[in-house]
Amino acid sequence: MGPGNSNSVNRRQGRWQLLIQDASTLALQGTGTRRAARTLNDEAGGDRVALETAREHFVARVAEGDDVHAEKAIRYLDAALSPGMALAHPLRSIARR
Repeated sequence: MGPGNSNSVNRRQGRWQLLIQDASTLALQGTGTRRAARTLNDEAGGDRVALETAREHFVARVAEGDDVHAEKAIRYLDAALSPGMALAHPLRSIARR
């Protein structure tokens, strides 16, 4: 599953689980931090708890061992959670109309 799959959130799989999958995929692809953060922020749909839960997952993975991709995913999620990213989100949706 790649980025963009969180539109298919169902009862068996929470949004945070999809954010974990998508952050992993973005990290493996070496996506730039700003682009990855925008993608994850859009996919979270304003659900900060899902972003924070996904971030905690990667923190646990880093604690278990040296995982470069988990560290990238944390950077992406930190950027998605930053106040500036939250402000940018509504402006992009207006510009797309």
